[in-house]
Amino acid sequence: MTERLTMLFHEEAATIDVPRPPADAVLARGHDLRRRRRTTMAVVGAVAAIVLVGTTLTVAATVRGDSQVEPADLPDDAAYQQLGAWARGDEVHVGNHVVVIPGALDLQYSSAGVVVGAPQFSPKPDPRISLVTPDGEVRALDLGVTDPSRSVAADPATPYLAFVRSVDDTTKELVVLDLESDEEMYVHSFTDREPGSAKIVGLSGDLVSYFAPDPGQPGSGTMVTTNWRTGAEVPLADGVLGLGAAGDSRYIVSDDGAWQVRSRDDGEVLLKVPYVGDGIYDQSSLSPDEKWLSVSAPDQDMVVYNVETGDHVDLGRDRDVVDYGWTPDGHLVGKPFPSQPSEVEVCDPATGECVGLGHTVGPKLSLVTGTWGIATGR
Repeated sequence: MTERLTMLFHEEAATIDVPRPPADAVLARGHDLRRRRRTTMAVVGAVAAIVLVGTTLTVAATVRGDSQVEPADLPDDAAYQQLGAWARGDEVHVGNHVVVIPGALDLQYSSAGVVVGAPQFSPKPDPRISLVTPDGEVRALDLGVTDPSRSVAADPATPYLAFVRSVDDTTKELVVLDLESDEEMYVHSFTDREPGSAKIVGLSGDLVSYFAPDPGQPGSGTMVTTNWRTGAEVPLADGVLGLGAAGDSRYIVSDDGAWQVRSRDDGEVLLKVPYVGDGIYDQSSLSPDEKWLSVSAPDQDMVVYNVETGDHVDLGRDRDVVDYGWTPDGHLVGKPFPSQPSEVEVCDPATGECVGLGHTVGPKLSLVTGTWGIATGR
């Protein structure tokens, strides 16, 4: 009888649609607990329960032995979206998981997981390119490329990967691969008379940009943006060289003492913000989801803007654009105090709240960057 009741309970539970926990609320609560820890005594090993309003799910944030509160556990998919990926040497952190990939250097997001490039500096380059899924599985990708930083591009919103594959000394193929099915969705041949000069610029949805060298004219070439589903070339707005890491709809320009986020389709200015410094080596980064713009300058505060509303938060002088990458859903991940060891953290771009992830690292950290902007003078 007991076994029958147990089976019925399991069958009924399987039919209940439990919503994904709101990761922002969990991390914000973890940050609040951490601040309270600085001013109140707590018993090491205690557990603070967080009951999420509107759901029946209870998530716990645990107090570590070093008196820091860890971010509450998230499901693998939610952790991948909000905590993102970063690498320290051979150690690659992806959401809830840590994997070892020797020589890990170049990281790019896709909806299927993080594409990790590990260039091999040898007489004949032979880079390893792997896919690390949100649940921590590592899968080697045999693409036939020579440099993952020049020859592959992933799209944070889709499972697609674009890369340039060598056929022979002068023939290359532009390929769009579905990382989930391993199906080659698009293959386009072109001539490359300068070995290694063909370069992927960006991939977003149906659009892919790549640099195609002009046959017989060393050092020259054309930036081509193509709808890979139709094979048709797509015109670009003035000043746009191709798709950046943030995709096809928005791009950054530095003009008239300010950063401008513009529409790729018609060049419309969607956001204009002044430099935070004097215009010398000011830097900016547009998030992969194109919703946030981070800006900073030497010895100035790092500020994050909402592209749609213009609202902004100040993250302070200890943080800098070049030391922070993005997560797939637009959170910042990186470390403060760039020149010294400090804890890797995730920051909410809407509130400015930052939560430490419990890993103290030195200056060298590999991150997933957005579309960069660098100003060298007004």
